[in-house]
Amino acid sequence: LRVFLHPGLLNRLLDLAARLAGKPPMTRKLRFRDLLVWFVLNALVWLGYGLCFHWFILSVIPSAGLAWADSAGIYAVGYIIGFLVLIAPGGIGVREFMFTGLLTASLGSVAATVVALVSRIWLTLAELVPVAVLLAVGGLPGKKNNTQNKKSGSEQ
Repeated sequence: LRVFLHPGLLNRLLDLAARLAGKPPMTRKLRFRDLLVWFVLNALVWLGYGLCFHWFILSVIPSAGLAWADSAGIYAVGYIIGFLVLIAPGGIGVREFMFTGLLTASLGSVAATVVALVSRIWLTLAELVPVAVLLAVGGLPGKKNNTQNKKSGSEQ
């Protein structure tokens, strides 16, 4: 674990990335303690995603006999592999294939397919609904500023 969180290596990589981007190197260097805190927080977030996925499975298939740790692992594997397959936008198809394959042993192929397909709809809505609400409340980004700029420009 410590090899992946080695601050010296990460600081050098970040400095290299900054140099390649034409930016100055970071002034505050990462420490092992900082990296460990972020690693633990990230692990807790993924466990939370897994628990929510488990509850989602139970809401779709109430008789599912699946441990929440299994659900967490299946969610993480499906999501990450879907993310890494760059030719599939949003991992579409890949994530569902992974979910179906990994859930079939516990739920059966029909139930696993249903969970995979309904999860795509649910996760897409979970991403789109907050955006729609923010757009409804605040409008398009920059739209208010452009209006204000036009008013202040006409007053000059």
